[in-house]
Amino acid sequence: IAEDQLCLEFNGEKQKLFQKVRELCYSVNEGRFQALRRQLDIQHNNELTQLENELRDDVENYEKHLLQEAETRLETAKQQVKETCERRKAEIEKEIAAEYSEQN
Repeated sequence: IAEDQLCLEFNGEKQKLFQKVRELCYSVNEGRFQALRRQLDIQHNNELTQLENELRDDVENYEKHLLQEAETRLETAKQQVKETCERRKAEIEKEIAAEYSEQN
């Protein structure tokens, strides 16, 4: 009976040790999981930040391109208005000269 009692106590201790090992493994795996999760979160945030920066750069470059296009169109329009005014001025001066010479 004492031998049976020792076997029962040994098996009970063995079960307790197995339970402790399971708990430790779970704890270690949970720690690894959390560490991996933090690492993935950091990597994800870094990728998002990089994409945001690239997008901001693309938008700034596009805005500069649009501004340059608008400035070019404005300069072209100014030049066309200037040429039209000069032509019209020359036409008016010719008309005035023609009227002046007809009167004299």
